[in-house]
Amino acid sequence: METRKRMARIGQAIVLTALLAVLMVPMAASAREAQAWVFATARNYLPGEEPELGVRGQGVSDLWLDVYRFDGPAHFKNGDWGTLWNVDYRNVPGRVKVRSARVPIANKGGRVDAAITLKPLPPGQYVAVTRSAQLRTANTAWFTVSELGLISKQAAASLAIYAINLRTGEPMPDVAVHVELSSTRGSRDLEQTDEGGTDENEAPAVPGASGVAAGLAVVPGELHGVTDSQGLFTVRLASAADFAFVVASRGDDFAVLSSSYWWDARLRKVYIYTDRPVYRPNNTVCFKGIARGVTDSGYEVMARRPVKIEVSDSRSNVIYKQDLLTNDWGSFSGEFKLGAEPPLGTYWICAIVDGERHEGNFQVAEYRKPEWTVEVEFDRDMYIAGDRLDATCKAAYYFGAPVRNARVAYRVYRQRTGFLGVAAGESIDEHGSGLDEMFGLYYGEFVLSGETRTDTNGEARICFDSRAADGHNYRYIVEADVIDATNKKAYGRGYAEVARGTFDVDVSTDRYVVGEGDTFKVVLRAVDLEGRGVARDIEVAMLKRTYSKKGYTDTPVHSAGIATSASGEGSLELEAREPGDYVIQAKAIDERGNSIVAETHIWTTAARGSWVDMFRTDLGIVCDRSRYEVGDVAKVLITAPSDVHAVLLTVEDREVRDLQVVKLENGSATVDLAVKPEYAPNTYVSVTAVVSGVMQTATSQIAVPAPARVLNVEITPNKEAYRPGETATYLIVTKNSEGDGVPAEVSFGLVDESIYAVRPDTTPSIDRFFHGRRERAVSTENSFPITYYGGADKEGGAEVTRKYFPDTAAWFPSVVTDANGHAVVQVKMPDSLTTWRATARAHTLSTVVGQAQEKVTVSKPLSIRLGIPRHYTMGDCATVVGVIHNETKWQRRVFVNLKAKGATIEGRTWQWVKVPAGGEATVEWEVEPEAARDVIFTASAWSWFVGDKLELSVPVLPFGEKFEEVWAGEVRPVEGAGSVSFELPGNAIRGATAVTLDIAPGYAGVVESALEFLVNYPYGCVEQTMSAFLPDVLAHRAFARMGMSMPRTEEELARMVNSGLARLYKFQHWDG
Repeated sequence: METRKRMARIGQAIVLTALLAVLMVPMAASAREAQAWVFATARNYLPGEEPELGVRGQGVSDLWLDVYRFDGPAHFKNGDWGTLWNVDYRNVPGRVKVRSARVPIANKGGRVDAAITLKPLPPGQYVAVTRSAQLRTANTAWFTVSELGLISKQAAASLAIYAINLRTGEPMPDVAVHVELSSTRGSRDLEQTDEGGTDENEAPAVPGASGVAAGLAVVPGELHGVTDSQGLFTVRLASAADFAFVVASRGDDFAVLSSSYWWDARLRKVYIYTDRPVYRPNNTVCFKGIARGVTDSGYEVMARRPVKIEVSDSRSNVIYKQDLLTNDWGSFSGEFKLGAEPPLGTYWICAIVDGERHEGNFQVAEYRKPEWTVEVEFDRDMYIAGDRLDATCKAAYYFGAPVRNARVAYRVYRQRTGFLGVAAGESIDEHGSGLDEMFGLYYGEFVLSGETRTDTNGEARICFDSRAADGHNYRYIVEADVIDATNKKAYGRGYAEVARGTFDVDVSTDRYVVGEGDTFKVVLRAVDLEGRGVARDIEVAMLKRTYSKKGYTDTPVHSAGIATSASGEGSLELEAREPGDYVIQAKAIDERGNSIVAETHIWTTAARGSWVDMFRTDLGIVCDRSRYEVGDVAKVLITAPSDVHAVLLTVEDREVRDLQVVKLENGSATVDLAVKPEYAPNTYVSVTAVVSGVMQTATSQIAVPAPARVLNVEITPNKEAYRPGETATYLIVTKNSEGDGVPAEVSFGLVDESIYAVRPDTTPSIDRFFHGRRERAVSTENSFPITYYGGADKEGGAEVTRKYFPDTAAWFPSVVTDANGHAVVQVKMPDSLTTWRATARAHTLSTVVGQAQEKVTVSKPLSIRLGIPRHYTMGDCATVVGVIHNETKWQRRVFVNLKAKGATIEGRTWQWVKVPAGGEATVEWEVEPEAARDVIFTASAWSWFVGDKLELSVPVLPFGEKFEEVWAGEVRPVEGAGSVSFELPGNAIRGATAVTLDIAPGYAGVVESALEFLVNYPYGCVEQTMSAFLPDVLAHRAFARMGMSMPRTEEELARMVNSGLARLYKFQHWDG
């Protein structure tokens, strides 16, 4: 039978091969069809420049490029994103041929790879078209010749367009601007109103520009205007626009730009949380939400607003809906009960307020609460490098008794930390949540591990020597697993600080930027191991850092000795005699001979305001401080190459707060920026300019402390211990930051402490949620991108095989920034074609914390994916599916090939497939593993100039079947003995065979044991689920007829039936 099946497959393969061989003839001929592509190396060329066009193709012996001029403003005025890429030269308005050029072809009829340099063209818009008698269709590429460039700044409620002369770098006034706004967010349109007249969520104004139309721009809609004397055109938006398509012109100069806004444009914040972080099936979930409207001055209470609640399970099925109304405090609450067998995982509570969706989450799990807690405490909070560290691991049941004679397995890690005291300019954050929030759940550098046991008090000593001093402070972390006699386990951790010496030193300056010849103040701090100031002798050195292509060199220019006071403070003044970059170094030696060094940086500008450093050619921005108060004046140093004459300066966060054009002299300028209330709690000062024809942006974040918004809450029980059933009384007090009692709405929850050992409470701090650091949410685009299409250096090498697919691309648990907050991290992207999100979480020793996110995409213009199983079993013959993705602008004929090491591919391994532009196509192969080892698949997809190669492996399991055989018999009382004979199968696997003997006093006993087996079997399918409860129903009926005691009670049987039916209902798919 197996032979017939295999012959049938061979016959199918022979027929398939023959068909493919016949079909291959026209396909191969089509693959040699004459083709040609043209592209421009830039979107825009300056008048007088020679536009460069690239041409590639095949199968042509004679090829020309025709260049047409067309009316760009008329063509793009009603355009969209698509018109940027697809220009039909036959239908463009005002088309006039201005030039033709013959493309040199070295190998007639072979591959074409040529560059055409055109003589300078007058300002205008042009499209280059391929022409040959051998081409079926022409290919085009468009470009402009213009001095006009556009830079956009798009926020949720504003859009700013900056027109710049690409030759001189100066702003261009009187540029006609046409903008088309579109949105897919579904937000409501607001009628355009007079200045200052809109609803309560009116968008903030964008100051600094005079050419702004009055009122709000409706989205979707069109805008018309003219840039002002600074080259700016700004407008306020009634609602967020997903896209802004901008066409601008002045005389013959023309530019087109497409901007998109992908940030969170919601105008409300809703804080959603539950009474505890994790639930079991059948539990009741209690939730609450606090809704606020976002305004420039803070928040507004959203009282008496309708709220739609939707709860989704881990499979995205909506399991609960409810309509609620916020109360006078702007909050809402509710509860719902989980099913008996809900899907496990993360559940989401979605609150829809004014059309915006806001979410919170909780977990559903089948968990066992831990029975004891584990704590690790060091004898001291602080040690010195090289000291012996002593810690106690304490294990106690939640009801108070110690866990005695339990095994303790521990591991020791260490993490780098910073200055032991509070550095200058820092403050202590009173909302810290402990080690895990400060440093995350990473382990750092592994030190050692070991085992011990708890004593009669449930305690175990863990002692080890710390490593010698290496110039850094560390935090040593001990993690301990406590395992009792039942082999159950609980986990705990503790930490201690290990200093680099008997004291610590920090150095800072009163400014980051000074002028040539100015003096600046150097501030020193020396603290003991507890962070208290101490008197110490410190050597201070000023080093000039000069840069070269090989790196940098530090040259001493000044040194001085200083003794700190009893409070640990000291200072001196130094002079910046020459422009450049300087390092201020403070060094001291402790009683053990440990060297303690601290450093900071200062930048010095020339008296005329230029930045003298030949090796720094990028745009730069430095603020004189990192923290300001409202009303302060921030001094902002802007640096750029000497040929950059103007930059666009913006203050931006959720919105563009300010913008202005700043003129540079010799590549630098200093701007006095008044710090406004809307900058709190933080904002970003950004500069954008054109450097060597490319847009560059530099940003500096500044912190502006907001007024105290902390509510102090106190909870006091009437006593410390209670008995079961006893009534407890709690006193809740709310006070403002000045200690005065204030009215407030409070939620109160009382939850078993062991729940937080199952899952920690991950609800964000309410203070950080509403008053935490703001992320920058402004899109910046330009109209003059430069694309490198490459030549031999880009395409000459073989395509690299993609085979590295980690879930985490990089993890740097302890990146320590310097005194200026600077650090550099480099990551090599894996081979995965996906979107990678970078998340940075930062903290100081004073628990000032923050985080940011950025997304990048790793993709290829042509790629292939394989659909393969997790494993094969010997004897399988399966289908492997390949999916080819074409993200280019043209339909492509792709050569696809599959290799399989360790498996046989039936039929031909390669084939041609047509893949539409922006689409995908699939191919299939029949594969049969050869042996019980990994099969390594290598798939490749190739088209002209693009391709992809992928390697994946699949394990192959040996062929085998679990075999069970049952023998039964009975022994009569008169016989007194009995025997059962059986033979083991000849092909039984040694070591995997067992014999089990069950004895029952009658057939009823056999039925009862069988029922228990069926109930405890790990069920999966419908038949097995029915077997879990239906035999119990039949047995219950039979036992009742025979007058025998029931194997289960009526209540137990009802629960079993309900549970089984619930499982069956869960198997039903959405389509029935």
